[in-house]
Amino acid sequence: MVMASVSDLPAPPPGRTGWPWTEGCDSPPPAMADGSPWPRITIVTPSFNQGQFIEQTIRSVLLQGYPDLEYLVIDGGSTDGTVAIIKKYAPWLAFWVSEKDNGQSHAINKGMRRATGAVAAYINSDDYYLPGALRTAAEALRKEPNAAMAYGDCDGVDEGGKRTGVMHAADFDLEAMLRWFHGIPQAAAFFRAGAARELGWFDESLHYVMDYDLWLRLGMRHRLARLPQALAAMRTHESSKTTGSRAAWTRKFRRERLALKGKTLADPAVPAPLAARRGPILRRAAGSMALECLRIGDGAEAAYFMSRMIVPR
Repeated sequence: MVMASVSDLPAPPPGRTGWPWTEGCDSPPPAMADGSPWPRITIVTPSFNQGQFIEQTIRSVLLQGYPDLEYLVIDGGSTDGTVAIIKKYAPWLAFWVSEKDNGQSHAINKGMRRATGAVAAYINSDDYYLPGALRTAAEALRKEPNAAMAYGDCDGVDEGGKRTGVMHAADFDLEAMLRWFHGIPQAAAFFRAGAARELGWFDESLHYVMDYDLWLRLGMRHRLARLPQALAAMRTHESSKTTGSRAAWTRKFRRERLALKGKTLADPAVPAPLAARRGPILRRAAGSMALECLRIGDGAEAAYFMSRMIVPR
């Protein structure tokens, strides 16, 4: 569908240069390496009051030079100038809306349910793709026909976009993901839309680990392919969901994470030997979270997780 170049898009704000402001990606060959057409890729950006960052996000999608892109922006009723930026890029969007929603998972699903692409992903409105990310993901899934998802590393950047490190992806290992956390950076993950659709997309009851949940459900049923390169950049800043009101966010995140582990171990797709060790796995996970809380001096939360070691949920 849409394929844009730097000259097609609105001029970037003054002083913004480089990717994805004054630089874009070269167009890929007319077909993939085996001669097959490039699969349509649907990208969804859930958004709420990230006006200072969303233009970079949008441009990093549109300037991929990808020949069959479907891009949707689902805004939750922003009041900070976000909508004006979205409108500026509306001619290159397959769909956009700004209205109150029921949270990030609901916003993502609103977009995904409109998806017509064979491959899908979501990129948050304060993160952005690196050059060639979509083409790399498409080629990886072509080479791995049995894989339901391809994912890579993710650069960490600060509020100004300065690189601060890298979040390395790890090979999918169900037990390791249940014992600890996971090595699949959300912004760098591209999945087959049909596989996610069969599982009901993202769980809207989850507010912090909806990506972790879908990766687990996909990984229990399909192969997930890790790529040895960075595909996206994830921004850390004071107003981000993962850093704002840090203490309160961390408490909710840990509790939701532990509850999800219990839910996952009850999934019929979990291998029987692993399901049989549900209690020990949950106790170890709760113990690890209790230690995390003790290290930062949060005794009340440590006590909560120690109680879960006795009666795992």
